[in-house]
Amino acid sequence: MSWLPPESLLQVKCVEKSWYNLINKLIKNPIFVVKHSNNSKKKKVTSLVIFTSYKGIRVGSLTIYNDEDNKSDLRCVEKDFEPLVRKHSGLFKYVIPTFVDVSHCNGIICFVDCLKKRFSLCNPATGESKLIPDPCFPKDLGKFGIGYDHIAKVYKVVRIVRYFRFFIAEVYTPGDDDWREIEFDREQITHRHSFSHVYCKGLYYWLSDKIRYKHNKIVMSSFDMHSEEFRSIRLPGILESKDYNPSAYGNSLTVWNESVVLFCFPRKEWLKTKPIEMWVMDQGHQISQSWTKHVSINTEGIDNFKFPTVFLNSEELLIQASHEGLFSYNIRTRQTKSIRKGEVKWYQTFDYVKSLVSIDGEYP
Repeated sequence: MSWLPPESLLQVKCVEKSWYNLINKLIKNPIFVVKHSNNSKKKKVTSLVIFTSYKGIRVGSLTIYNDEDNKSDLRCVEKDFEPLVRKHSGLFKYVIPTFVDVSHCNGIICFVDCLKKRFSLCNPATGESKLIPDPCFPKDLGKFGIGYDHIAKVYKVVRIVRYFRFFIAEVYTPGDDDWREIEFDREQITHRHSFSHVYCKGLYYWLSDKIRYKHNKIVMSSFDMHSEEFRSIRLPGILESKDYNPSAYGNSLTVWNESVVLFCFPRKEWLKTKPIEMWVMDQGHQISQSWTKHVSINTEGIDNFKFPTVFLNSEELLIQASHEGLFSYNIRTRQTKSIRKGEVKWYQTFDYVKSLVSIDGEYP
């Protein structure tokens, strides 16, 4: 039963009372939840795309996965993003979904309403969702992220905001259902907002713009979910050189084969034929920050600007093309496939593993 999808397990509860009692015991058993989560990770990890259509303000989800019969084929299922509209819909009812930011870890999704500065958690597989209490300090979005403390065995949401001239960091733990301020070395945080962020193996990473003397600079920082310490991260040398122009190139973070990946891609008309550069943080170098340039991605079959988002598997990269939709690019065969046609207002894309992890209390 630990190999069954969460939806199937929850449906079995409706068969009869004995099954209802059995499944309830299983999904509340930490050992079973861990086993189920590990088995889910061994199977093909799907990618969940949460998007807003130009036709109205519909919030939809696009689940992308490999076909069971033909592993080289990609399939996708599109539907309304149910956890968002089923419960607490008032949180987003009067807000254009473009202003929603998302963070994800092990099946748990953390949403932030960027206008109302409200946080919520949901597990799409189980249908659970809830609003998080307001933070202690002013409702500024700042930087945020959800991750897992493997030692304390709890999930944590962290946020960094500017309070007058100082930076404040707060951590929310679902079991406590409250925010608490944490002390940190403020020299490690010199920027408030981030334009790309990702969780990987106990650490949360952010990319931010740092403006000094009318010139932009890309900076990176991390947060350790257990020690609750922030660190500044060195970027590949080319991104820290004086010749690098952040206004001409975009950057984004994702995870590939359990390593952090940094993309550098053109975002100016006169550069759109330039390749997407893929840099990988070397294993075991989260502190010294050693990077290796893995591949240059040429997507000649896509005419518009390309934004790399997330890996669908160890070879397939999901790319958003302005005005054209979503494509996959195989970094081994260098082949491009269309996933979804049509322009949308907004995408949030991440690796997604269906889990039974509850959004309340402590976790295994």
